[in-house]
Amino acid sequence: MICQQHLPFITNRVIAVSLTDDDNTPEQINLFLSYIKSFNEFIQLRSLSLYYIRSYETLMKILDQSVSSHVDTCHSQLQDLLDRAPNVHYLCIHHDASLPIQMSLFKYSNTSVRQLNLTDYSRYFNEEECIKLSRSPLGIQCEVLSIMVTHRESIIYMIKYMINLRSLQIQCEDEKNCEDLAEIEKNNGSCDKKLENKDELIEWLKDRLSITCLIKRNADWTNIILIWI
Repeated sequence: MICQQHLPFITNRVIAVSLTDDDNTPEQINLFLSYIKSFNEFIQLRSLSLYYIRSYETLMKILDQSVSSHVDTCHSQLQDLLDRAPNVHYLCIHHDASLPIQMSLFKYSNTSVRQLNLTDYSRYFNEEECIKLSRSPLGIQCEVLSIMVTHRESIIYMIKYMINLRSLQIQCEDEKNCEDLAEIEKNNGSCDKKLENKDELIEWLKDRLSITCLIKRNADWTNIILIWI
């Protein structure tokens, strides 16, 4: 935590703030908020990450002026949060992997959201869920999407129907090139041209997507496919 005496002198240079209210950081948020008059002081703020926020009132106070939001909260409250955060452009939603995906996910709306990260759902989206996402308000306007899917056909569907999509970071459960991935790992994570050429999923995608799409594996996480549209 930054000392109270220093914070007023650096607010105009801060681009990211991360706040938590878990057992390891009791009262951190209240202390931080007591140091500032308003989040408007952070004129360069581009990212605001919030974890384990126990007070709904505190969430509202912070999100009223947020730009980027990393939210872990109840689905019933998320739309209210989005309504109070008109400048949010990046949204990452956490979800308990043991619970089914809530249909409310496909109804959320916020006109400024352009980047959607659903990998923290800790589960794979099936074909029906991917179709619903593609037709949802957030899906239609999404430009950058991170997601895990059960079937590779869903990748093709989302690229076709998410008309504003420019970039896709995806992990596919039905991947069949485990031997190639193991070889990439032996090569210290380097996915060279030779390995890429025999990558079964990448080749499958290249056969079905436009030649203008750039498709490759994440160099650090080889189970993740990166697609630029």
